[in-house]
Amino acid sequence: SRVSTQSTGVCRLIDADSYAAANCATCDGYICDEGYECEMVDSAPTCVETQTGCDVDKCGDGECVAVGAEGYTCNCNDGLEFNEVVGSCMPVHSRYETVYGEEALGDDAHSYAACGLGQKVVRCHTFGAPSAADGVTITTSDGISRCEARASHSNLHPVRAVAYCAENHVYTDPCTQNDINNIEYRYNAGASPHVTCPAGYLMESCIFHSPWTQDISDSSRSKINSIGSVDMNDDGSCTLSDCLVNQHAHMWCKLTAVCKKLTGAEYLQAACPTCDSVRCGDGMECQMIDDLPECVERIPGGCEVDNCGDNGVCVEDGPNYECVCSQGYHFDGETCVDVDECREDPCGNGDCVNSVGSYTCECDDGYELVHGTCEDINECLDSPCSDTERCSNVEGSYICDCLDTFVRDSSNECVCADGFENQDG
Repeated sequence: SRVSTQSTGVCRLIDADSYAAANCATCDGYICDEGYECEMVDSAPTCVETQTGCDVDKCGDGECVAVGAEGYTCNCNDGLEFNEVVGSCMPVHSRYETVYGEEALGDDAHSYAACGLGQKVVRCHTFGAPSAADGVTITTSDGISRCEARASHSNLHPVRAVAYCAENHVYTDPCTQNDINNIEYRYNAGASPHVTCPAGYLMESCIFHSPWTQDISDSSRSKINSIGSVDMNDDGSCTLSDCLVNQHAHMWCKLTAVCKKLTGAEYLQAACPTCDSVRCGDGMECQMIDDLPECVERIPGGCEVDNCGDNGVCVEDGPNYECVCSQGYHFDGETCVDVDECREDPCGNGDCVNSVGSYTCECDDGYELVHGTCEDINECLDSPCSDTERCSNVEGSYICDCLDTFVRDSSNECVCADGFENQDG
């Protein structure tokens, strides 16, 4: 027989990465420990920590970027910025102070954001748990204005109230001589709630609240966006007709309108266009000046020399006189001088430029001139979102988020969530 002279071999275990490079060309069949997944690194399969931060899209109108194992950030679209408090893309603005409520969880989650003393809520939104959100409402107590958000069965994702706060100014109403606010609220609750603003005010926003959101009718749901705002009617009112299905006597929907006072001639034309609806103080009388009512002092005399000029009418009082000035001017004791309308900040979301007898507004991006003030453009009217997204108009911009049962995939497209299929094919 033949005796082998070959020496006995010794097997040496190489490191795992070298073994993988030598024996595994791809991630197919490559098994990683729990909490890790296979990725190709330098052309070799490698176990890396699994990132779950973007499993649920929280960015809205932006791209989710995973950070670490569970964190994330948002690359937001133009006009938006990532807000770490809300954890989503929020509009960039400088006109209002933004106040965030605490996150709330539970079967009766309640979050509120309170404005400071002397301020009022001009926009009230809710973020988080949109499928369980009961909307938002505005309350006022002891001079403090609050945006309140509620959600039923919100045990997975917290709900949070977000308030935009603006200074509240008190004026003397030229129609009634009573004190009025530049921001007023109007409420209505019922099976088909309907709200309008008082004469001389423009609806800034309309918001929704109901404890029975699971019973909202399809027609009403289509008017309510994910942050609790409701689309307004063409005539400036806000309505939800037959808002709930299986309506019972104790069930209701509530609408809250935020109303902003018009200024100057715009207010007079809307609130009291003639002297018939004007109440002047003692010693005053109403006169139509440039087709607008104005309370002037009842003083005859003093007009042998016309000191009022082309911008006013002289009213005599023996040797004395007073000038009833044209719109955009006021009497300074001697003659009619220009009124600086910009002191009342009539433009709001824009810059005011005073001119002789009037003013102009240079509106910020996302706003347009309406009734002498800069109002938010509802970009959603142009249907900027896809068929699988819903549009939410926000201050100075808009947000496209996925419809219910849809989620955003890695290519930023809204696709059916797990357990659902697209009925439209």
